[in-house]
Amino acid sequence: MKATIKKTLKLFRLYYIFVMIYDSIFEYKSFKKMKLGIKSIKTEKSIFFFFPFYHTGGAEKVHLEIVRSIETKTPVVFFTLPSADTHFLDDFNNVSEIFEIYPYIKKSGKYKKKITKLIFEKINSHKDAIVFSCHSLYFYEHIHLFNEYIRCIDLLHAFVHFGEEGAEYWSINSIYRLNKRIVINQKTFEDLKEFYLKFNIKQEFFCNVQLIKNWVKVPTAYHSKKEGEQFNFLFVSRNSPEKRVALVGELGARIKECNLGEMTMIGADLELGVRVEHRKYIRFLGAIQDVNKLYSEYEKAHIFILLSTREGMPLTIMEAMANGCLILSSNVGGISFDVKSNINGFLIEATLEDNEILEECIFRIKQIILEKLFCEISKINFEYASNNFSQDNFVMEYRKIFRI
Repeated sequence: MKATIKKTLKLFRLYYIFVMIYDSIFEYKSFKKMKLGIKSIKTEKSIFFFFPFYHTGGAEKVHLEIVRSIETKTPVVFFTLPSADTHFLDDFNNVSEIFEIYPYIKKSGKYKKKITKLIFEKINSHKDAIVFSCHSLYFYEHIHLFNEYIRCIDLLHAFVHFGEEGAEYWSINSIYRLNKRIVINQKTFEDLKEFYLKFNIKQEFFCNVQLIKNWVKVPTAYHSKKEGEQFNFLFVSRNSPEKRVALVGELGARIKECNLGEMTMIGADLELGVRVEHRKYIRFLGAIQDVNKLYSEYEKAHIFILLSTREGMPLTIMEAMANGCLILSSNVGGISFDVKSNINGFLIEATLEDNEILEECIFRIKQIILEKLFCEISKINFEYASNNFSQDNFVMEYRKIFRI
């Protein structure tokens, strides 16, 4: 028996050593390929991006649209963290040259030093280079390596929760080096202004901050929806803690039990975020990548639900408004600058207890039905989206940023 155990352990150790050697060889070959790719970046390419991910998400969709707005310049994109899925990978590939550098920068060592040295030498070789980053810690940690003639720009979607680490804190020692800072909503603009005052940052640096609103596809014409005693409710998001998916699922169950309508949830793995006892009340559609299919669900929906603890200005709310949905959302981030409570939707304080949020939601839904508020608000939201979420303005402003 002991001899068998010893033999098994010996074989296991040999297997472990073999795997380590194999992984090391594979990593080295992969590194050589990455190194050759970066060295081969054409000299005429002068716009470089540092983004964390290409997976499913509103922020990632915005990043793609920024790159797409200047695709004629064939920009280069470096992804600095591992993505949860490949949702936007092909899209980025179609409009830029991409490099997934996370495997070589995830820990200190020879690969990180060599890749970093190579990247910054390549960028610094372009005297008219522009570097754009959003929420990439790697960018802020190495911004000092850029030559002074390199134009550096960052984008802030929203501030993090109090006590968390985020781009506003990562960048605090680099503000002097940023030639331009972009924010996507008025709330982040005001938060940044207050942040500069708190840390005694000179006003001259705040003059570099610019607000550029995101854009979404708006149908060419308004499609009216019937107002009745029951509504279609829609939630579109990913399954992450700040989205409070379990709470949305519980609201969906309450809506069904009260005979007020049905909740549809769109997004990967959302069913896992909803408590088992509430799942039977929800219509789960999973992730929808086709924009036309997604918009067909927005068109069917009457009320869009969002109960997050943190947001910037979500693209999903903008898409919902473009499709004439009434918004029922927690009052976080920049949402209140576009959604006015009792005018084109209802905002609920995110700091309330879960049961209080549920009660407030049910109360507002019954109010919408009783006072027949939907049709008027639906048209208001469509018209607002048509006037405020323009692709033309988005593209024009970003092309100015990149001097095109």
